[in-house]
Amino acid sequence: MAALLHLTQGMNWFSPPLLALGALLALVLSLAALLWAVASHRRLKRLQHHFAGWLRQAGDTDLKGAIDRALAQEEVLREIQRRLQDREQRALHAISRYGLVRFNAFPDSAANLSFSVAFLSDAGDGLVLTSLWGRDEVRVYAKEVHSQESRVALTPEERQAIALAMNRRMPQS
Repeated sequence: MAALLHLTQGMNWFSPPLLALGALLALVLSLAALLWAVASHRRLKRLQHHFAGWLRQAGDTDLKGAIDRALAQEEVLREIQRRLQDREQRALHAISRYGLVRFNAFPDSAANLSFSVAFLSDAGDGLVLTSLWGRDEVRVYAKEVHSQESRVALTPEERQAIALAMNRRMPQS
C-alpha cells in the first residue's frame, strides 16, 4: 500500500488524460446500467403480461381477488377432505361382506334347507344368522360378531360363513 501511495504522490489527478479516462469509465458504467435497466424492465413487463393472463384465466382482475378465491377453494377442499375421512371411517364399520353356508341340520331331512349367513364389516364385525329347518319346525338364531368371534359359541357352519364373508365383498351398486 505504501508503494502505491509513493507512485501516486506526484500525479496530477485533474490532468486532461486522466479526466478523459474517468469520463470514459463513467460513460461505460452508465451504458451498462442503462442496458441492465432496459433488460429488467422487459423482464418485468413479460411477468406482468403472464400474471395478467393468469388473473384473466382465473376470472379476477386483481391479485387480492385471486388470493381470496384460492383461499376459499382451499377451505372447500379441506371440508371435502374432512367429509371423505369421516365416510372412510364409517365404511370400516359398514356391512360390506357376506358368506352363506347351506347344510342339512337333521339327518331325517333330504335337502340342505338349513343355512348360516354372516354379514360383516371389513373389520369382521357384524352378525351371523342361522336357520335350522326341520320337518316340524324352523328355528332362527342370531349371534353378534366382533373381530370374527362371538361371545356365544359358534357352530362349524357359522365359522365357515364368517370365513367366507371375510373373503367376499357385497356387490357395488
